[in-house]
Amino acid sequence: MDYGFSKEQESYRAKVREFAAKERLDQRRPTDGAPGEFDRRAWQACAECGLQGGMIPPELGGQGLDLMTFIAGLEQLGEACEDSGLLFSLGAHIFSCELSILAFGSDKQRKMWLPELCSGKKIAAIGMAEEQGASDAFSLRTTAAKRGKEYVLNGRKLYVTNGPFCDLALIFARLDGSTGDIVCLLVPGDNPGMTRSPATPKMGLQGAPFGELVLKDCHVPAESRLGSETAGKLVFMSAMEWERGCLLAPMAGAMRRQLDQCITWAKSRQQAGESITRFQAVAHRIVDMKMRLEAARHLLYAFAWKKQVRRRANMEASMAKLGLSEALVQNALDALQIHGARGYTTGSGVERQLRDALATRIAAGTSDIQKNIIAEWLRL
Repeated sequence: MDYGFSKEQESYRAKVREFAAKERLDQRRPTDGAPGEFDRRAWQACAECGLQGGMIPPELGGQGLDLMTFIAGLEQLGEACEDSGLLFSLGAHIFSCELSILAFGSDKQRKMWLPELCSGKKIAAIGMAEEQGASDAFSLRTTAAKRGKEYVLNGRKLYVTNGPFCDLALIFARLDGSTGDIVCLLVPGDNPGMTRSPATPKMGLQGAPFGELVLKDCHVPAESRLGSETAGKLVFMSAMEWERGCLLAPMAGAMRRQLDQCITWAKSRQQAGESITRFQAVAHRIVDMKMRLEAARHLLYAFAWKKQVRRRANMEASMAKLGLSEALVQNALDALQIHGARGYTTGSGVERQLRDALATRIAAGTSDIQKNIIAEWLRL
């Protein structure tokens, strides 16, 4: 496997880099402690650059990029963008929602939703997690009762990224009267039976608001169903494979930026008359950060390569998600230690990097869940 970038990939990375510089994404930071701080201007700028439609065919409003090229561009975006929440919102919109519609949607559904999702005019969210079964994903209490040519939804979805302002929600529900069949329905944000709660206050990723979606006698036409009436589990597992494998691609770039910041700071910081990089403890921390970064990038591109070539890469997706999230957290801890008291201050941005990183251990399945999945693939 050769992860070196081709001329086309380097060209796309340069395009993303130029876009980020023009939009000054390196200076856009969400207001710490202010839930619901979503940067719509930056979102729309990303759409104009083609990011939301990166992997969607041109005839449906996208760029038609292959996965390896798109991942290379997202890594560059993460290196240039300070708002990790925006990157998170983009990932949920693209990998969980757009690609699910592309893979399982009818021609009518694709033409209805994908062009506007690619253009940034509409924002999508995926509603799966519930209070009693976030990690036990299919223990759903939300029900979908078939009533003639429509479904009636009742239930609550929690921790829905983009939920407070979504124009479209992919809602997963248990078929009423069934013990295990799951259905996935496309629910417009303005459906009167679905209430979008205000953003839930949280520790980090302020630029990616999440909240509850409350469904009360929510009527949805049967033609809004993705796939067959019993295909909900397949839709969800496909969405999770994409999300686990690709959601943190921009964070690989963010880790590179963080590493460069630490090196610059350590070289400029003087103790006992010399740069602190001359102290072995500091130098070794930086070396460890570099090692984690490169190992995480390897897992990311190993997933992308296998997914692009062989179409299925469930174990590699979980390995990429687990490796990247754990590396993100440990590198953020090391960055805080290297910066000392300054890193602990909110103005430095270093402590925000740690708060943002911690969320990646939980989203799209906790680190423990990823280990369980990998163990199953190893037949343990």
